[in-house]
Amino acid sequence: MTVGRLLATIDARELAEWSAYERVAGPLGPDRGDYQAAIIAATIANGNRDEKSEPFTPADFLPDWDQ
Repeated sequence: MTVGRLLATIDARELAEWSAYERVAGPLGPDRGDYQAAIIAATIANGNRDEKSEPFTPADFLPDWDQ
């Protein structure tokens, strides 16, 4: 959906409500898949890391799309 179509179908109040919901419940849509994959990747990496090294976190495996 394009931003223009989104704004044509919902008003600013509803958009603000969805934004607030996302802050509480986590990301909606494809971004949530990135977080789920990062959790799995961190779990696998931590199961195979040297115990002397720092543990991995999901943030270590999230793509940085805004570079």
